[in-house]
Order: sequence, then structure tokens, then C-alpha cells
Amino acid sequence: MGSNQCKVIESIDIASFDDLAVREYLIDLANDNPDSFEDYEDHKVIGRPYGPIRTNRKRSPNLWLSPWGLLITSEEIKIPGSYQDRLFRKRFRLPYALFVKFVKEAKQYNIFEEARSGKIAVEFKIMIGLRILGRDNCADDLSEYLNIGESAIAPIFKQFVDGCVKYLYSKYVYIPEGEELKQV
Repeated sequence: MGSNQCKVIESIDIASFDDLAVREYLIDLANDNPDSFEDYEDHKVIGRPYGPIRTNRKRSPNLWLSPWGLLITSEEIKIPGSYQDRLFRKRFRLPYALFVKFVKEAKQYNIFEEARSGKIAVEFKIMIGLRILGRDNCADDLSEYLNIGESAIAPIFKQFVDGCVKYLYSKYVYIPEGEELKQV
């Protein structure tokens, strides 16, 4: 028996254990007693070597209960200049009234090209696009805020940009002329 094993046995003898069975197993393991591994042999894992298949997957989160969902469904946000309205503008670089108009047009033109209603509402897809553009957030940040996978956020942003360019760019981006040019 090596000096390290002696130290282990001495520390086991000195240590206080509430359970004598635990103490006996530790002494058997330190003494290389093959009978101490009997229970281990009975509980072999059959199947996948790195764990069982997850069968109880969580459903997707209710985004309307997220901080963003609660923000856009609050009654106070509809009052121009209110705290909620200013908070929305600060976070998404867009007044809430313009956001509502944007959502209506996005649904009208179907900028996300959905054949059916997806799991993520158009409002949240637009907020994801605005947050990435306006605040330079990455997919990891948004995944943390909304509990949506990062792999879902990248295609949403791509659809947002493509849809806005395809349907809304010509309507809102133009060279000002006449009175508008003087105001700029």
C-alpha cells in the first residue's frame, strides 16, 4: 500500500460520518476491495453513452408574458410621452405609434412571408429586427431576453431586412424635394 493510500485511510478513519455504510464503502474503495463495486455493476446504462433522449421538452415560451410582451400590451404605452412610450422609443429607436403602423403594414405585405401564423408573433419579429438594427444587439442577447433560440433569431432578422427592403423601402426611403428638402 502506497503512502497516498495510507493517508486516505487515515483521513477516512479520522473523518466523522453520520452513516456507517458510507464509511465502510469508502474504506473498501481505498483498500481496492472488489466487492465494493457490486452495486455499480448492477446499474449499467444501456443505450446512448452520453445520456438519455430528452422526452419532456419544454413548449415554446409565451412571449406575451415576456418583458417586451408586457411592455407593448400595457395601456400606458398608448399615451404619447408616458414612461412606457419613452421606454419603448429608447429600447427600439421608434415611437410606439409608428411601431403599430409598421406592424399593420408588415402584416398587410406579409414581410415575413408566412403561409400560416407562426409561433412567434409578427410584433416580436419586428422588435427583434429593430433591436438588432437600432441597438446593435446580437442573437445571444435577444435569446436571453425572449427565451428564443439563437438559431431562430438569425432567420427572423434576415426575413425582416429582406421584407423591409422588398416591400417598404420604396415607400419610406426617398430623396426629399421641395418643402421637405427645406425642412431638412
